[in-house]
Amino acid sequence: MSKIAHPSVTRSISLEELSSSELISLCDHTFLLPPEAFTAGEGQGAVRQRREALDAFLKGVLQAPTLPYALCVRTEDVAYVRRITAGRLIIAATVGFPDGPRHSTAVKVVQAKMACAEGAQEVDMVCNYEALQREDWEHFLEDVTCVCDAVVAVGGRLKVILETSELSIEQTQAACELLAKTDVHFVKSSTGFSGTGATAEHLAVMRKYFPRGLKISGGVRKHTVRKLLAAAYNTGMIPLDPQTIRIGESGLLDELKNG
Repeated sequence: MSKIAHPSVTRSISLEELSSSELISLCDHTFLLPPEAFTAGEGQGAVRQRREALDAFLKGVLQAPTLPYALCVRTEDVAYVRRITAGRLIIAATVGFPDGPRHSTAVKVVQAKMACAEGAQEVDMVCNYEALQREDWEHFLEDVTCVCDAVVAVGGRLKVILETSELSIEQTQAACELLAKTDVHFVKSSTGFSGTGATAEHLAVMRKYFPRGLKISGGVRKHTVRKLLAAAYNTGMIPLDPQTIRIGESGLLDELKNG
């Protein structure tokens, strides 16, 4: 039976000593492809292909010797994933994904409430980064705080996806300083669907100006993950605490499991 590798005591470890299983224990393993990403063929429609892909994803996770901290899925998949995983993993749901500026705040709030009601303990929300680009701080904060209030009211945790590929370093800093004054639990770099993913420069700023959790996401692979962690934690010591640091990925686990 797979074990849940959640650290019972928060401790820090050097990057050189960080094992694959310890990295996995900090991961949000993701399945976020919509049916439109699949091509119908050989007698199967895209919906059926996606269902089979999701089932294969879940089977691979649950049969692994070490479990990630959480699974991150689309809101419509939360109830099914919760039933299949039977409480063995934290479930995070995406909101306003992947195009945060094109989802109204009202839609994001409905999605967040629905996800939590279906069993998600965490919500990964894409912010309105276009408001940040035009320095409309009030609109940016209203969008986030409305969703945050809905999630926190039911005991959930909120991660705000900044989509740093769309932001300058200065805009990223401003966002983190604003979010530091809210009840948001994490800032997260990327959806993985827009431009580049996590970069060392943005992560260093996010870690410096937001005092709580940091989620590194967007193109995180075995050959980049330690460099990205080092950018966020320049002392070379990493906290083994999933409430402080999280790694969002869709392919890293397989790379780590396969050596």
